[in-house]
Amino acid sequence: MNSALVRLLESLQMYREEYQIELDLFARDIGDYGFTVAPVHNELVIEAVSVVREYSLRALDALHFTSAIVAGELPGNQNLYMVSADRKIIEACGKYGMPVLDPIADDALSRLRSL
Repeated sequence: MNSALVRLLESLQMYREEYQIELDLFARDIGDYGFTVAPVHNELVIEAVSVVREYSLRALDALHFTSAIVAGELPGNQNLYMVSADRKIIEACGKYGMPVLDPIADDALSRLRSL
């Protein structure tokens, strides 16, 4: 989320005040909606290497995507959604069959509230 907002800020599509408000709202939403933050470990990095090739993702995007796959396999996380505004990650989620929420999509908040 932060990287998407930084891109908007740096491309002058967002003011610094808006940027901070959005970051604060996202931090609140993480607490309110029970986001899962997955830890990074060696096995995850190794798996991400194969994801780079299979889904044509950049290294950190592959790590993000692989983290969501692993988190989705944990008990109690069967209804996990990937949160990303990156088009390549969204495409990879579609190919993999993982639900995805684009936080900068027009319907993002209504979709999040409906979950």
